Amino acid sequence: MYSASVDGSSILTSVACKPEWLGLAIPLKLDHEFCTISKWEAFSETSHPYANIKELHKYAMHWKRQLEASKAQERDDTIFWLQSLSLTLTTLHAEFAVGRFKGYKYTVGLLETELLDVLHKNDLQIRPTLDGLKLRDQILRDGQQLLDCDRPGSSGCMVLMAIARPAPDDDYIFLLQQRSKAVTDQVGMLTIIPQAFHSPGQRGDNLCQDWEAQLSQTVLKEVYEEVFGGEERVGRQKPGYSQEDMHDSPAIQWLVAHPEGWRMELVAHCCYLMSGDRDFAVLFAILDPSFWERFYKDYNVRNTIFKYNWESDDQVKHVSSKDRDGLIELLRTRAWGPEGLFAFVEASKRLREIDPERGGVNLA
Repeated sequence: MYSASVDGSSILTSVACKPEWLGLAIPLKLDHEFCTISKWEAFSETSHPYANIKELHKYAMHWKRQLEASKAQERDDTIFWLQSLSLTLTTLHAEFAVGRFKGYKYTVGLLETELLDVLHKNDLQIRPTLDGLKLRDQILRDGQQLLDCDRPGSSGCMVLMAIARPAPDDDYIFLLQQRSKAVTDQVGMLTIIPQAFHSPGQRGDNLCQDWEAQLSQTVLKEVYEEVFGGEERVGRQKPGYSQEDMHDSPAIQWLVAHPEGWRMELVAHCCYLMSGDRDFAVLFAILDPSFWERFYKDYNVRNTIFKYNWESDDQVKHVSSKDRDGLIELLRTRAWGPEGLFAFVEASKRLREIDPERGGVNLA
């Protein structure tokens, strides 16, 4: 299990990782990220290899009742599933399969639903709970299988946005969100923004191309949609969709015009123990303080540029990298989603390496 040390005390999470998945500094751009599509799978809610597991239907109905009660939004978007992964300190090689959200959610995505249900029925007692995880026993039996790529499971991008401020602050502002009640996962939890399933822009599974499998495509799309108020483009992207297609956002225009003023790096990778989902932790750091001066300093200008979408429920927090006490208190709160906390810690470490003077609390 992954843990971090903050001000002399350990913070535990429910994610796992290999040593080679940590401490990365992979620029998400040409010559550093090499992602391809290896499979186009018709893996849907009704067509999958787990059809004979009786517990699957039970927890699928359980989840649907929860959705109806919460009135959360559930779509069946095309998503990528990680098939193979090779990381060095500065390069990413990965293969992805193309699948559907409901094909994931109503199979391996039900493992967390089962765990929470069995824990509740056994009054949080560990031994009876472990004995009662019938669905997990058949889908995700052990730790080795958990870390293997050769199984169905979603892949997510968790992005820490850090925006540099000039003197006298001379720091970075981190953007955090409280998850909306309208989402289907981590409702009300604290996490970073943006975050999303790694996914192509085209809805037709067999239309996906290798350029869409690059992590940078999902990260840029989600920054545009979740932070800068861009229109969600799922199913409507054209081949070659890139930064230039988001030019209706002045902030994106600035990024295109100032390529040396910001960084987008893959810093770590993890596996969520409750469901087996895989997540990529990304640092999106705007290093040039002129971005802050132009788009964020003035409240009225900020509100026209930064338009957070429905997933954040307008509960977006701003935290200074130099607010040591505030960061320590923040990291110790139990409100965090585990993948978001992992990504925040690892991206913060990388930012401190890039800019030691302004980078924030020293984390181990």
